[in-house]
Amino acid sequence: MSKPHDPEKWEPVFGQDHAARERPSDLAGELLAQSLAAWRVSGRVARANDGALVINGNGKEIRIERAPHVMFRWLVTIDGRARGATSLLAVLRQVREALDPGYAASRVRIAVAPLVPQ
Repeated sequence: MSKPHDPEKWEPVFGQDHAARERPSDLAGELLAQSLAAWRVSGRVARANDGALVINGNGKEIRIERAPHVMFRWLVTIDGRARGATSLLAVLRQVREALDPGYAASRVRIAVAPLVPQ
Protein backbone atom coordinates (compact mmCIF):
# COMPACT_ATOMS: atom_id res chain seq x y z
CA MET A 1 0.00 0.00 0.00
CA SER A 2 1.43 3.39 -0.96
CA LYS A 3 1.66 6.35 1.37
CA PRO A 4 -0.74 9.25 0.81
CA HIS A 5 0.72 12.27 -0.95
CA ASP A 6 1.44 15.23 1.25
CA PRO A 7 1.34 18.44 -0.88
CA GLU A 8 3.35 20.26 1.80
CA LYS A 9 6.32 17.97 1.11
CA TRP A 10 6.22 18.10 -2.68
CA GLU A 11 9.10 19.74 -4.47
CA PRO A 12 8.43 21.77 -7.60
CA VAL A 13 9.33 19.97 -10.82
CA PHE A 14 9.34 23.06 -13.02
CA GLY A 15 10.14 26.64 -12.31
CA GLN A 16 12.74 28.88 -10.88
CA ASP A 17 13.45 26.85 -7.73
CA HIS A 18 14.08 23.65 -9.66
CA ALA A 19 16.44 25.24 -12.18
CA ALA A 20 18.43 27.12 -9.57
CA ARG A 21 19.08 23.96 -7.49
CA GLU A 22 20.54 21.89 -10.30
CA ARG A 23 23.99 22.21 -11.72
CA PRO A 24 24.94 21.17 -15.24
CA SER A 25 25.43 17.44 -15.33
CA ASP A 26 28.66 15.60 -16.01
CA LEU A 27 27.03 14.31 -19.19
CA ALA A 28 26.60 17.88 -20.44
CA GLY A 29 30.28 18.50 -19.73
CA GLU A 30 31.26 15.37 -21.63
CA LEU A 31 29.02 16.39 -24.55
CA LEU A 32 30.74 19.78 -24.67
CA ALA A 33 34.22 18.19 -24.54
CA GLN A 34 33.37 15.72 -27.31
CA SER A 35 31.82 18.52 -29.39
CA LEU A 36 35.02 20.56 -29.18
CA ALA A 37 36.95 17.52 -30.43
CA ALA A 38 34.47 16.90 -33.26
CA TRP A 39 34.65 20.56 -34.33
CA ARG A 40 38.46 20.41 -34.15
CA VAL A 41 38.43 23.41 -31.84
CA SER A 42 40.99 23.53 -29.06
CA GLY A 43 39.55 24.09 -25.64
CA ARG A 44 39.12 22.61 -22.21
CA VAL A 45 35.93 21.95 -20.27
CA ALA A 46 36.13 22.13 -16.47
CA ARG A 47 33.78 22.52 -13.55
CA ALA A 48 33.95 25.72 -11.52
CA ASN A 49 33.75 25.72 -7.72
CA ASP A 50 30.11 26.80 -7.90
CA GLY A 51 29.20 23.87 -10.19
CA ALA A 52 29.03 25.73 -13.49
CA LEU A 53 30.81 24.38 -16.56
CA VAL A 54 33.63 26.57 -17.86
CA ILE A 55 35.18 26.28 -21.31
CA ASN A 56 38.53 27.92 -21.99
CA GLY A 57 39.57 28.04 -25.62
CA ASN A 58 40.53 30.37 -28.44
CA GLY A 59 41.24 33.15 -25.93
CA LYS A 60 37.71 33.06 -24.51
CA GLU A 61 36.11 31.87 -21.31
CA ILE A 62 32.59 30.53 -21.59
CA ARG A 63 30.47 29.80 -18.52
CA ILE A 64 27.49 27.47 -18.71
CA GLU A 65 25.10 27.11 -15.80
CA ARG A 66 21.47 26.47 -15.06
CA ALA A 67 19.37 29.55 -15.69
CA PRO A 68 17.56 31.02 -12.70
CA HIS A 69 14.65 32.01 -14.94
CA VAL A 70 11.83 29.68 -15.96
CA MET A 71 11.94 30.75 -19.61
CA PHE A 72 15.46 29.43 -20.23
CA ARG A 73 17.03 26.18 -19.14
CA TRP A 74 20.67 27.31 -19.46
CA LEU A 75 22.61 30.52 -19.08
CA VAL A 76 25.68 30.91 -21.33
CA THR A 77 28.09 33.74 -20.49
CA ILE A 78 30.64 34.69 -23.16
CA ASP A 79 32.93 37.70 -22.71
CA GLY A 80 30.77 38.93 -19.81
CA ARG A 81 27.55 38.79 -21.85
CA ALA A 82 24.98 36.33 -20.53
CA ARG A 83 22.43 34.84 -22.92
CA GLY A 84 19.72 32.32 -22.23
CA ALA A 85 19.45 28.99 -24.01
CA THR A 86 16.38 26.80 -24.06
CA SER A 87 18.22 23.55 -24.84
CA LEU A 88 21.64 21.92 -25.01
CA LEU A 89 21.48 22.35 -28.77
CA ALA A 90 21.25 26.12 -28.28
CA VAL A 91 24.17 25.94 -25.83
CA LEU A 92 26.26 24.05 -28.39
CA ARG A 93 25.44 26.61 -31.09
CA GLN A 94 26.47 29.52 -28.86
CA VAL A 95 29.70 27.78 -27.84
CA ARG A 96 30.63 26.97 -31.42
CA GLU A 97 29.87 30.49 -32.64
CA ALA A 98 32.17 31.84 -29.92
CA LEU A 99 35.07 29.42 -30.37
CA ASP A 100 35.07 28.60 -34.09
CA PRO A 101 35.66 31.71 -36.22
CA GLY A 102 35.03 29.72 -39.42
CA TYR A 103 31.62 28.49 -38.32
CA ALA A 104 28.78 29.91 -40.37
CA ALA A 105 25.63 29.56 -38.30
CA SER A 106 22.45 29.09 -40.22
CA ARG A 107 19.20 29.81 -38.50
CA VAL A 108 15.81 28.87 -39.80
CA ARG A 109 13.34 31.72 -40.00
CA ILE A 110 9.65 31.04 -40.20
CA ALA A 111 7.30 33.56 -41.77
CA VAL A 112 3.56 33.57 -42.19
CA ALA A 113 2.62 33.19 -45.85
CA PRO A 114 -0.32 31.80 -47.79
CA LEU A 115 -0.12 28.09 -48.63
CA VAL A 116 -0.72 28.77 -52.30
CA PRO A 117 0.80 31.86 -53.88
CA GLN A 118 -1.81 34.17 -55.36
